[in-house]
Amino acid sequence: MVKIKNKKRLKWALRQYENGKEEQKYLAEVLGVTPRRFRQIYSEYKTMGEVPMIGKNLGRPRKTIPESHETVILEKYNKYRLNALYLEKVIYAENHVRIPHNTIHQVLKKHGFAKEETSKQKRRKKWDQV
Repeated sequence: MVKIKNKKRLKWALRQYENGKEEQKYLAEVLGVTPRRFRQIYSEYKTMGEVPMIGKNLGRPRKTIPESHETVILEKYNKYRLNALYLEKVIYAENHVRIPHNTIHQVLKKHGFAKEETSKQKRRKKWDQV
C-alpha cells in the first residue's frame, strides 16, 4: 500500500473527481496509486464525508516486554555480566524461558547496561554491487 504523503493533494483530487472535472485514472496517477485504490479511497471519502487518514497505524503493532522478563534479564545480567546473545542462552538454560536476544538488548539499553553502536547501524552494500 502506498502512503500518500501530501494530504492537500489528496483532498484536491477527491474534490476534482467528485465535481466530475477529472478522471480517476489521471488522479490516481497524480497521487501515485492505482485506479482501484483511488476508488477505494473515494468510496471511503463518500461514506465518511471527510478525507480519510491514509498511512497511519501501518505495520505490525509493537509488543510490550513483560515485567517478569525484564526482572529475569536484569537479575541474570547482574549475576553474569554477559551480552545479550550469551544471556539468551543462560536464561534458557537456567529458567527454561526463551527470550530473544534483541529483546534482551532492548532491556539492557533501557537500563543503561548496553549502548547502541552507530557503526553497526549503517546499511551495508550488497555483494553484487561491490
